[in-house]
Amino acid sequence: MSLPHDLSIMSINARGLNLPEKRSQALRDFRSCKASVVFIQETHLRGDTHPKLTDAHYPTGFYSNHPTSKSKGTALLFHKHIPFISKESLTDGEGRLLVVKGHIANTLYTFANLYAPNRAQHRFIATCLRKVMGFTEGTLIMGGDFNIPLSPLVDTSKGTASHPSHILRSIGRTLHTHRLVDCWRATQPEGRDYTFFSRPQQSYSRLDYFFMQHYHLHTLKAATIGTATWSDHAPIHITLTSQLYRPASFSWRLNDSFLANDSLIEDGEKVLETYFTENATPDISDAVIWEAHKCVIRGHYIKKGAELKKKRATQISDLVRQISDTESLHKRDTDPAHLATLTTMRRSLSDLMNTLHHRTCLQTKAFFHTHGDKSGRLLARMIAKKRAATYIACVRDRKGRPQYMPPQIMTALRDYYKQLYSLPGPQTDKTKQTLLEQIQTYHSKHTTRKLSEIDAALLEEPITEGELSIALKSSQTGKSPGPDGLPLRYYKTFRTVLVPHFLKAFNALTQGGTLPPQALMANITLLPKEGKDLTNCANYRPISLLNADVKLFAKVLATRLQPHIPNLIHYDQVGFVPGREAKDNTIRALQLIHEGQLSGRDFLLLSTDSEKAFDRVNWDFLFASLAHIGLGPQMQTWVKALYTDPSARICVNGVYSESFPIQNGTRQGCPLSPLLFVLSLEPFLSAVRQHSDITGPVVGTTQHKIAAYADDLLFFVTNPRVSLPCILSTFKDYGVLSNLKINFGKSNILSIQTTDTQYPSYLRQFPFPISHTKLKYLGIWLNVNPAENYRDNFAPLLTTLQKDLSTWNYTHISWLGRVAIIKMNLLPRLLYLFQTIPISLPKQFFSTLKSALIKYIWRGGTPRLRFDMLTRRKSQGGLAVPDFRRYHIASHLLRILDWSKSGVRKKWKDAEQSALKVPLAALPWLPPAQDKYHDIISPYTLATMAIWRLASKTFSLSTFPSPLLPIVHNRDFALGLQAGTFCTLFSTETPRVLHMLRNNSYIPLSELYNTGTPPFLLSFKYGQLRHFLRAIPQQHKLVRQLTGFEQQCMMPNPMAHGISYIYSLLQTAAADTPPPFMGRWEMMLGMSLSEPQWDKILDLTHHCSVASKVQEAAYKVLTLWYRVPTQINQMFPDIPPICWRCNEEEGTMLHIWWSCPILEPFWRTIHAVTSEFVDPPIPFCPAAMLLHHTSISTRTYKRSVLVRILNVAKSVVPLYWKQIVCPSLEVWRSRMEDLHALEQLIFHSTDQAELYTTIWSRWTLVTSTTSFKTIMSTHRD
Repeated sequence: MSLPHDLSIMSINARGLNLPEKRSQALRDFRSCKASVVFIQETHLRGDTHPKLTDAHYPTGFYSNHPTSKSKGTALLFHKHIPFISKESLTDGEGRLLVVKGHIANTLYTFANLYAPNRAQHRFIATCLRKVMGFTEGTLIMGGDFNIPLSPLVDTSKGTASHPSHILRSIGRTLHTHRLVDCWRATQPEGRDYTFFSRPQQSYSRLDYFFMQHYHLHTLKAATIGTATWSDHAPIHITLTSQLYRPASFSWRLNDSFLANDSLIEDGEKVLETYFTENATPDISDAVIWEAHKCVIRGHYIKKGAELKKKRATQISDLVRQISDTESLHKRDTDPAHLATLTTMRRSLSDLMNTLHHRTCLQTKAFFHTHGDKSGRLLARMIAKKRAATYIACVRDRKGRPQYMPPQIMTALRDYYKQLYSLPGPQTDKTKQTLLEQIQTYHSKHTTRKLSEIDAALLEEPITEGELSIALKSSQTGKSPGPDGLPLRYYKTFRTVLVPHFLKAFNALTQGGTLPPQALMANITLLPKEGKDLTNCANYRPISLLNADVKLFAKVLATRLQPHIPNLIHYDQVGFVPGREAKDNTIRALQLIHEGQLSGRDFLLLSTDSEKAFDRVNWDFLFASLAHIGLGPQMQTWVKALYTDPSARICVNGVYSESFPIQNGTRQGCPLSPLLFVLSLEPFLSAVRQHSDITGPVVGTTQHKIAAYADDLLFFVTNPRVSLPCILSTFKDYGVLSNLKINFGKSNILSIQTTDTQYPSYLRQFPFPISHTKLKYLGIWLNVNPAENYRDNFAPLLTTLQKDLSTWNYTHISWLGRVAIIKMNLLPRLLYLFQTIPISLPKQFFSTLKSALIKYIWRGGTPRLRFDMLTRRKSQGGLAVPDFRRYHIASHLLRILDWSKSGVRKKWKDAEQSALKVPLAALPWLPPAQDKYHDIISPYTLATMAIWRLASKTFSLSTFPSPLLPIVHNRDFALGLQAGTFCTLFSTETPRVLHMLRNNSYIPLSELYNTGTPPFLLSFKYGQLRHFLRAIPQQHKLVRQLTGFEQQCMMPNPMAHGISYIYSLLQTAAADTPPPFMGRWEMMLGMSLSEPQWDKILDLTHHCSVASKVQEAAYKVLTLWYRVPTQINQMFPDIPPICWRCNEEEGTMLHIWWSCPILEPFWRTIHAVTSEFVDPPIPFCPAAMLLHHTSISTRTYKRSVLVRILNVAKSVVPLYWKQIVCPSLEVWRSRMEDLHALEQLIFHSTDQAELYTTIWSRWTLVTSTTSFKTIMSTHRD
């Protein structure tokens, strides 16, 4: 719903906006005035570089600045709710003129912002107007500071002119010529008001104006002059009628800060307890009681929010009102007493606004202190491509007509989504019944997997508090709430009160209850698809926001159902199935392409794209799917409760539409939706597998027809003349029942092998585009020629990564921040390709990538630490920078693990196994000399084996012979080629030496054969086997302990985080020597530190603070990152190695950081301060003061103020680098107080008040004592 909304335009001379406090005041003032467009003069921003003036409320800004100096400057800001589409802009290059034209709601405007000089204004205005008029289109709005009262008699308090009359006449003629009318004077012909007070002349004048051409004056509703507060000019406002609309009602959400306020939390608990006590009666359903509590708590916090807002705003509003009243008096009598009062009140207002700004800055600093330069949302947003404003200025309706007016835009989008979520079904009861019968028949034929009775019974159990607790803990906070405005943190904060009533409400649904309609409402936000035609309603990505309690309920159901999904879904489907990944399909496809080229038969791939697949699911078909897999009635009822009368409303340009019903599709944003979708699609996949006329390549004993990742389907098609029509027919049958619709334009055929000359022309009969070289599936290119996989996938990614690193070369991202970006952004992208395309990569790939990383990490400068040092784990002295070559090796070694686990079925394993004569599980452990006899034809198996042979030796993952040496399929043991006897004896498909051993000796045959006396032939073969094993050289290797990697290979179940585990093994093996800096420190300190002592130092270095920058500073000291005179002298002999401070001794690392006579008093003072907090005092030595090497336990040390004192002290020393003065204790004290304020805010906002007290309780007390003041004064600078 929406109402008409006027266009509010504001102009003000800011008199400089370089100070962050003043920018904050200005933007706050613009918001409070509800300005749609803001004209600003005298920004004093430089053209080559200037601070950010826009914010979340004013994201769009245009600027005209002086190119080299901080003088003049004009700006235009547009509010986020103004759908301004810029067409063109014009500036004078000097910061005095800025003109922008563009559309707002299909109306063309030209905004001209002027800042006139204080002399020859007539020539400036005439020149500007010639430019403006030649540029203007649509409605012209010209405003700004003209630096002259145009009618001195009424526009000045003295009524006299201080400018020559010919200037005034010339300006008047110019304005009249262009039909420009003074907006304020037009609305108040006899009024007197002013925008500027001149202290030298002790007079007021009106210098700021808005002008419009007379034939557009009918749109002018009001013009006013405001009160001068933060600037020496008063703002001026005009209001225009427009075709904009504002929301009739606003969407409320609970302020998260209320959930960090102990007093407000306590109040909320009392309100909730009272509500449930008074209303939990048998005559009201539990679901209604639960839903109604939201209204109560919402009303409570709206009231509290209004009280707090009023309390905060009262002081400001009172001051502004007093300033306005006093200013009116002063304008009339220019009494000096009134001026003095005005000055005092404006200063008080400025101080108050600055206090608010500093409080906000402190909160921002605390956030950056905690999250800055770390992997997470903050860093991701810093490097993310800036998303364009989500204004929707024009869309086409269902008839293809462009709509520009807000109501029509809203109607077109609402109609589109209403139609999408309400697909037409049967029109009569009879046709509906027929459809239901067809759905039942389809499921009866194609739903082949079902839950066991035991599993179904477990799913019927009532929801428990434990399940809800797990859902709460695993759900991520910080996401936008649904229509009820209550975020997930609300349920976590009040879980003690809410959980019992939550369980009652949702468990009661199985007794015939339903959820109220408000509970199932969703807000839909539209995000534009990049590079698409945004006038097409389909080219917006809808993001649905559901209520948090409904998502929690769905999360509980999804957590229950998820363990059963692998048994209900065939291996062809890997999307949203635990234990299955995209690589299972891509490796399978790559292997089948290779096999298809060797087969000599017609073979193609068909990739299909489903149109809005999740949004189109037919609910009758979905519910039938749940019934046919064996879900019990209660579980079905819970699921159906989520789909009983749901609705949604769309947010367009800040305005919500009327709600509309949702009648099909799985709920977006619902944790249960992916599982429901794959369950509903499984009958179709089964139908494809069962269809005898749809054929795919047979590899070994397995026929491969289809691979699926959710709705991304890939068909493996042989005999296309028969198979393709049957695939289309199967799609049609399924689509009629489930609403699935194929987008033929985005689907694709890739021809792999052709034997029929008429085959290409035949394929063109089908509605799919045809490719003969490559096809994209799950983000990778599948090429007909496997040799092109590197060129199609890895080479373009390498180029993209180099470009991205160059783009992200921001100066505000620190050294550790750059490392975090590499781990957070580059690593996942490369790992995806490493796993989905298991090929060997050229050395040039890794060397080029390494060079790009080094250049990025060191900002193009000379590295100060070796790259292999940075790639070490933090516990090994490095920074855990990814070594992508080792990650590539780890990706292939994970395949070895998959080969070895016989209990885990992967269809790509079946495809690879069929091309081998020996089991994949045995292949890596057979003698390397036998590789040439295995006839490995798969390039992917070859690549993995080549990497394994090299890595197993390089990283000590295994030796040959290994306890995992296979007994069967071993050419050195002829009897082993007849696997049957030994597989039966050892009860495993791949008997190994390990299975014959116990306590380093062979298990007797009598124990292995436990069904009586072993037959003579078996005894003879067992003896031959023992003889063979004893003849193998290096017997000790057969009976050794298994390595970590070998142990994982023998585990039956798949391994979670397998690549991380294998990578850690590689890193441990590679870092077999201590880092060089350890030896250098021991030499400088004249002492030897044990391995546990170094482990403690490394731990404290990387965890001495939550702030990444503090960790970085500590690591730089530890690794001798700073270049001191002795090092510089070695590189440049002409530069003396003498200390720049004392100019007496050699400037070694220890001298510069510790023993310099000028620096020593600073450290003695710091040590004296630490002695006030620690008893006994820590030693006064560089090991303790610089490296945190003390006898204090690690946990106690981290939770003490001592580590903070030393960290801050170390951060102060580099501030005086290459200066002859001692570091300032005042700077140290100031930084400590800043840290104190930040951690106070951080710990209290994260419910760690007790930890704050432990760390800082004595700081305030000690720093106010006489002894502390004596210490500081004794060694003061």
